[in-house]
Amino acid sequence: MTNLKRLILLVLSFSLVLGNFMPVLRAESATVIVLKVGSKSEAVKQVQTRLKQLGYFVGPITGYYGTQTRAAVLRWQKANGLPADGIIGPVSWNRLFNVSVTRGTTATAQRIYLTLGSRGEQVKRLQQKLNQLGFYQGPITGYFGTLTRTAVVKWQKSRGLAATGVVNQQAWTALMASQNPVSRGVTATRPAVLGLGVRSNLVLELQQSLKTMGLLTVQPTGYYGLLTVMAVQAWEKANGLKVDGIVVEEELNKIRTQAKALTNLLGGAEKGAWILGYTAIDYPGDNRSAQSVIQSQGLGAIATFTYTFDNNGNLKGNADQEAYTLQQARARGIKPLALLHNFDYRVGFDKNLARAVLTDPAKRQRLISQLVNEVQNRGYLGVNLDVEGIYPADAPHYLAFLGELKQQLGAKGLLTVVSIPAKTKDDTTSSWSGGYDYAAIGQRADLVQIMTYDEHWIGGPAGPIASYPWTEQVVKYAVSKIPASKILLGLATYGYDWVGTGARSVTYPQAVARAAQYGVKVNWDATALESWFTYTDEQGQKHEVWFENVESNAKRLVLVKQYGLAGAGIWRLGFEDSAYWQMVQQYLQQ
Repeated sequence: MTNLKRLILLVLSFSLVLGNFMPVLRAESATVIVLKVGSKSEAVKQVQTRLKQLGYFVGPITGYYGTQTRAAVLRWQKANGLPADGIIGPVSWNRLFNVSVTRGTTATAQRIYLTLGSRGEQVKRLQQKLNQLGFYQGPITGYFGTLTRTAVVKWQKSRGLAATGVVNQQAWTALMASQNPVSRGVTATRPAVLGLGVRSNLVLELQQSLKTMGLLTVQPTGYYGLLTVMAVQAWEKANGLKVDGIVVEEELNKIRTQAKALTNLLGGAEKGAWILGYTAIDYPGDNRSAQSVIQSQGLGAIATFTYTFDNNGNLKGNADQEAYTLQQARARGIKPLALLHNFDYRVGFDKNLARAVLTDPAKRQRLISQLVNEVQNRGYLGVNLDVEGIYPADAPHYLAFLGELKQQLGAKGLLTVVSIPAKTKDDTTSSWSGGYDYAAIGQRADLVQIMTYDEHWIGGPAGPIASYPWTEQVVKYAVSKIPASKILLGLATYGYDWVGTGARSVTYPQAVARAAQYGVKVNWDATALESWFTYTDEQGQKHEVWFENVESNAKRLVLVKQYGLAGAGIWRLGFEDSAYWQMVQQYLQQ
């Protein structure tokens, strides 16, 4: 044979293998991938999709590696301690997709390809396995003939795979992992294995479950591609299983169970019935939140203002302080969430503390690991993330943290709830709300509590805490970015007493008592739908007080039903009117 003929045959053989194993190459050939400005391929699409998942890329998924993609890669590389060259080479690819590649992996992944006319020991092994499973009754010859092909087609159909009659690497892996023999002619209804390259309704079901758990962010297609592999690997890692990206039936059943648990927890969200109350202890012996829980009607869950963290990502907080509140909640079937915050009584919400941890991948993982362990050990429903006031520039790091937290919690059937500031438009320069990308947060969290209060705040001029027109504006913007069935409308049970340019917070009982003390009338603003009054103190200083009450909160709850929201999140329990829970119960019965 001439050298030219050898070369032609080599090219044809390689083309055949390459065409059949494109899914594998996308996943396994990470060691030879180099993507940079000007590249255009499916691999670029995968990079853009992954960066969008992590919050670094906001452009369209085009498959073209332009300047916007390069900028996103640079931000991701810097955030993950990699050389910032804007190029996706082997190291960046493997880190981005959490792929562990050893020498020789690619060759192994491409080795298996058996079809009519194939001969050898692999065909013998194939025939032996098909015989063991009851699909092949012919002689073990090592030759892939029509009998072998017919047996392969029967096996593929029984496992919900594409009936091609060809055994590629994915089919080989699935076949060799099959354990339970089936009688000839008996059709199995479920596959023993789902893995890369498989296309079936069971893959579609798997993807839907993974999406519910927050592990898969793209739309389910029924094809087991690289993103599905990564989602499965994240689930396996979170559950302490062998990380191979392959789902056997026992694992599929566990994934189903965990996804169903999350769906059940969120069941009331479709009817606006998710009522979440926030609890806190302001001083030793403060049991106002606990008493509110005891008196509550219609309260479904509480989030305890318990946990924070230090600059190294170590979890801080003592749940034992909330023991009485938790006991009273659980006795009434009210499920608790562990709230994680960055509040410091000396400085308020500490954006520098948030930056120290969110921008460091190792610290993020340390905090998530400790938090998830605490949630499981204490029997919490999940986590309510309440990290406020972050620098707008830290938005990608916040999204990375939220995504990583959701993966860990979702993989264990636990909820991820997020509290974010109210806004009526996307203003990335805002020092308070600029760091919160509503759409990206809505993609990652199970529920999003919009803090629709502090329209007028403690450091600004006097005015409504949450006027009705402003609240509706916030809701309209929120539902344009986040699925309505995920949104909890924030309800305030407090007010502010302004004197000059500053204010102090007041509870509802304190506000009513103050009006009585100074003999002034409590007014109702027909536009804001909120209560207010003014008085002059003993020093001759004029005060203006605005506060929320049963009537104003009842008006806000109308928006929950009107816009199809999941429910409401009340800040905070223990500040409200004594008639509050009767109003909530009436709302739920409407």
